[in-house]
Amino acid sequence: MSFVEKLMFFDLTVMLDKCIEATSPAKRDTILKKYFKRVLDLQQQYKIEYPCNDHSLYPLIRIILSTEEHQRAYGIQEKTLRKILINSLNIIGSSDAKKVEHCNEDEIADTVYEVVKTRSSRTSTLNLQQIDALLNNLCENQKQQCQQNQFEYLFLNGSASDFKWIVKIILKKMKLKVLVSKLLLNYHPLAPQLYTKFHHLSQVCKIIDSGRAEEEIKDKVEPFIPIRPMLSQKFSNDMNNMIGTAEFYQEIKLDGERFQMHMENDVYKYYSRNGHDFSECFNILLSPLVKYKTVVHSLILDGEMIIWNRSKQRFVTKGETEMDVKKINDPNSNLRPCYCAFDVLYVNGVSYIDQPFNRRCEILSSIFDDQVGVMIKTEPIKIRDVDHLVSLFNTAMQNEEEGIILKNSVSKYMPGERDKSGWYKVKADYFDGELVKEFDCVIVGGKYQNPHKKDYLLKYSVGAVEKLQDGSFKVYTIGEINHGLSRENRKKLNDKLVPYMRDYDNENKVEFEKGQVYFGKTRPDVFIPPHKSIVLQIKASELAPSSDHYFKYTFRFPRISEVRYDKFWDDSVSLKEFQEFFKSDNSGNNDRRVRKITKRNAHKDDIVSPTKKSKLATSPSAMEIFCHDSQEDDIEPIDNVLEGKEFCVLTTSSSQPSVHDLKVLLRLHGASLTEFPRKSKTFAVIAGEITQRIKIYIKDYNIIKAEWVTEQLSKDFRLYDFPDLRPSHFHYINESMKESFKDRFDHYGDSYTEAFKSPEDLKEFLLQMDEINGADEDLKDFENELYDENIKNPNFFRGFSAFFYEDENHPNDLMCCAKILFKYRAGRVSSKINGQQYIFIDKSEFKKDHEEFKNQKLVNINYIYDSNDAGKLLDIEDYVI
Repeated sequence: MSFVEKLMFFDLTVMLDKCIEATSPAKRDTILKKYFKRVLDLQQQYKIEYPCNDHSLYPLIRIILSTEEHQRAYGIQEKTLRKILINSLNIIGSSDAKKVEHCNEDEIADTVYEVVKTRSSRTSTLNLQQIDALLNNLCENQKQQCQQNQFEYLFLNGSASDFKWIVKIILKKMKLKVLVSKLLLNYHPLAPQLYTKFHHLSQVCKIIDSGRAEEEIKDKVEPFIPIRPMLSQKFSNDMNNMIGTAEFYQEIKLDGERFQMHMENDVYKYYSRNGHDFSECFNILLSPLVKYKTVVHSLILDGEMIIWNRSKQRFVTKGETEMDVKKINDPNSNLRPCYCAFDVLYVNGVSYIDQPFNRRCEILSSIFDDQVGVMIKTEPIKIRDVDHLVSLFNTAMQNEEEGIILKNSVSKYMPGERDKSGWYKVKADYFDGELVKEFDCVIVGGKYQNPHKKDYLLKYSVGAVEKLQDGSFKVYTIGEINHGLSRENRKKLNDKLVPYMRDYDNENKVEFEKGQVYFGKTRPDVFIPPHKSIVLQIKASELAPSSDHYFKYTFRFPRISEVRYDKFWDDSVSLKEFQEFFKSDNSGNNDRRVRKITKRNAHKDDIVSPTKKSKLATSPSAMEIFCHDSQEDDIEPIDNVLEGKEFCVLTTSSSQPSVHDLKVLLRLHGASLTEFPRKSKTFAVIAGEITQRIKIYIKDYNIIKAEWVTEQLSKDFRLYDFPDLRPSHFHYINESMKESFKDRFDHYGDSYTEAFKSPEDLKEFLLQMDEINGADEDLKDFENELYDENIKNPNFFRGFSAFFYEDENHPNDLMCCAKILFKYRAGRVSSKINGQQYIFIDKSEFKKDHEEFKNQKLVNINYIYDSNDAGKLLDIEDYVI
């Protein structure tokens, strides 16, 4: 019996259930460590020696990390899976079948568990090898009857828990909340690094099983073993101090699909970004035409596969056509694949990924000459200065390119790396300036996140408005958008739309009170009448051809930049304005290219802030190295919404997680961390309690409350935009941040456009307001201008601050009414005595033996009543006791 046959699937499912129930990452890590220790002890017990295929933990790893396993594709959609499950359990037409049919996708596994549990109480007899074989069988023979047979076998030999986890594996919904790097660390110390370099878990296990982990982790590659591509990070203004500090090259950002070309002894293979082999098609249309200008018997290139139009002699971008470059197989077609190489990793038995970028450029240039429509290479341009960079970027925009890539001349090729790569992508919509056109579009429909539950809208259908001469309107759908809103803002928007949502009947034209709405192929789950709806401000730098909406063009990579609650629905972009962006060119050609919609050329200030000066290139200082926080570096981000932002987490509070857990949350969303704040580098300090240490940083840094991290960031869900950040989230705000808020919030932090969500939020906001008289003084000046002798000012207690003494044991109606009158006439009532205000008393009930009122000016409440009757302020000295 092999080693894997000793591992029972039952034990694994028990461990997985415990991981799901664990309340903290630390508990999950402990559970995983114990399980892997037991597995490795079992391996040692059977004295399996390297190398031996029977001992491989690959079946175990690929089951636990099923969401990361790219080699197994089951071809089973959610609807088909429900049908297979119902047939294999023989429950057709029963109430249990209806449960399986109508539960939402996230509940299928648990629903099937309950159904199987009522029909079978057996304990699983299946081991990992048998489960792995079952999953392989589901992949290899995807006929529905064959897959149904596998589930029938599972029912006869497995348990309800087996069913639950197999369904989760197929749907790739394990939801273990376990970091891949930490799990692999239990398998082998170098497993996380190997997984970063190579695409497939099978390759990682194969290397570890062979004992070559240390050798393979080195900077080298070899043909027909694909590695993860090196990635470029988003360029932002925060990185502008790079320009002038190091040598950079610029390349055009290609709009194709990332591919590695591997060749050895005239055998070619082409691997996609995810390591899938698409050689069959390209070996017919591309490989036979490739020529070299020197002897090449082995090679690995990195680049993009782009569609070449032979009749028009130009590239066709992804946004321009629905044709997939991987599926072009007709030699007579006008469209053919063309490989655009921008890096070389291996030539004639020598690996070059440890060489700097400028050296790899020289090698690439020496290998082949460009063959138009077959294989070409990019031409890196050395950046002279910032003005040169701006000029190159504007040229790319004028040439309808997607953007540019900046590459550090000394950057090595680091598989799978992004943040530390030294490559940066620069696009118009990355800049804060008004480079990109923004469209105000009214929401006319939406798609639910979960159609079964009808929970909230995840995608919004938006339209352009045409006003007719008779005063009616036609609204045409021009796009669908879901990125750009925080969870809080999405919920707020959804709450405002819910009262007006109505089921969509799949009609092309829908009537509403003021006209009609026209839809294209993409149909929403709900229709929202435009005159009851809300306007979204949408940011997009390109329009792409599309047949999904009413018009032939739609937004490409759009983001919601703002929800315009202040705009009327018919102030949305007009039909005419939208059509202006995709009119035919002057030659009369109406070729469906991607249309750039930048508003102006980039300026130097868009890329490099004038307040920052270029510095000489230096290596990191000892202080920078000391400040760097490396404890959370092995955490793999689930998104990059905080990319380019450095945080320093200093304190927490009793109601918040630990400092470490706060750091983990920030790191999961792409933030970088430091142990000590650094001027011009640290975006904000995170603090729960304000300690003496925190006060040191108040002048120079933004101090954000710890609850912002836990409220806005999630361990389990990706974000698509920078989380909501407003003045109420800060302990202290520096002048620069105040300036960025001034167009959205007043000096108290109250939004100009957003209403309070609840009375509690309003109360909390009012309690946070400083008791200052600045606003009162401004109002007094305004009222002095507004009122004169003929029209008396009714707010004559403006500027007064007073404390009202009341005996808690004897309620006083006169005092209560006086207080109301005082506030009605704009007086400010204080809850405590500060020594600078009036203290109003009811003289008839007041006893003079109150120590706390010694040396205070006491005033009879009759002053308020008499002033109110007179309609003006009387002499207060006449009422002082």
